[in-house]
Amino acid sequence: LSGLRFGRGATNWMAGREACGEDWVGWADGADPKWHFVHGMAAYAAVSLAFAAFSATLVWAFALTARGSGIPEVKTILGGFVMNDVLEAKTLVVKLVGLAFSVSSGMSLGKEGPLVHVACCWANICSRLSKRYMENEAKRRELISTAAAAGVSVAFGTPLGGVLFSYEEVSTMFP
Repeated sequence: LSGLRFGRGATNWMAGREACGEDWVGWADGADPKWHFVHGMAAYAAVSLAFAAFSATLVWAFALTARGSGIPEVKTILGGFVMNDVLEAKTLVVKLVGLAFSVSSGMSLGKEGPLVHVACCWANICSRLSKRYMENEAKRRELISTAAAAGVSVAFGTPLGGVLFSYEEVSTMFP
């Protein structure tokens, strides 16, 4: 998606610049040479703005709980509060699609918080598959805490760092 800010493939618009090779067409190609830079910048800004607007509209229309990093919400849930929509499947889908478009728009976003939220959403969805976790809220919160550690581990590439983050940040109020 992020390659669409610069142009497209003539025969396959979904392929990136490297995959297209000579087939790549920039948004300003074919414009008057003295206006080439202006056309390129206008197209870049328009595509970036469209991606960011789509991401924001998606979150606003379908799952407001997908906004932000998600770490404060996960900490609140692990502290014992019930927040029903924060870790639902709808939130997961909106978070994933919204993140793809937000990053593709060129915005500088941290990956740690969203990966923690995504991992905890997956853990919550998987907890419904087992009676052991579905009926026991403490066990479900343990699984979500483990998922938070896994999300940080993925973000930083350090398994021990994820565990330490889970102890230090996420589980401050976890009984």
